[in-house]
Amino acid sequence: RQWGGIGLGVLGIVVLNAGGALTGGIGVTVALTLGSISWALGSMIAKANPLTSGAMTSGVQMVTGGIALAIAAAATHETVPTDPPMRAILAVVYLITFGSILAFSAYSYLLKHATIAVATSYAYVNPVVAVLIGVAIGNEHLSASGWAGLGIIVAAVGLVLRR
Repeated sequence: RQWGGIGLGVLGIVVLNAGGALTGGIGVTVALTLGSISWALGSMIAKANPLTSGAMTSGVQMVTGGIALAIAAAATHETVPTDPPMRAILAVVYLITFGSILAFSAYSYLLKHATIAVATSYAYVNPVVAVLIGVAIGNEHLSASGWAGLGIIVAAVGLVLRR
């Protein structure tokens, strides 16, 4: 049941992304889907083979991710703006605090104390929340396939959480 929920969740992500206004085309959809699958696979490996404990779990993974992104940025010649607007600075501070430190620490805790299917269900819930916020606040519009993708994702989470 849990593996079926994970598979259904991946299908929901594919339907949601393929039916949206992704301007990158099929490559973007594939990259987003592979990202979700890779995260779930990495979570399974981490649950089976914990390397660190406590805050070090989050810290090591965030530092490793930061190094990987720095290498990718250097390879693609990304530059840091010399005078970013205050709104951008506040957004980065928010993401560091809530999107990285708090959320990732909570995820690490959940990974240790819940089943892998429950722990990784956030990967399906987050897009639903983000899309619904975009519709409610950002005046975004969702296609019929987008709504279908959301429905598939909600069904997948229900399947994973069902006892």
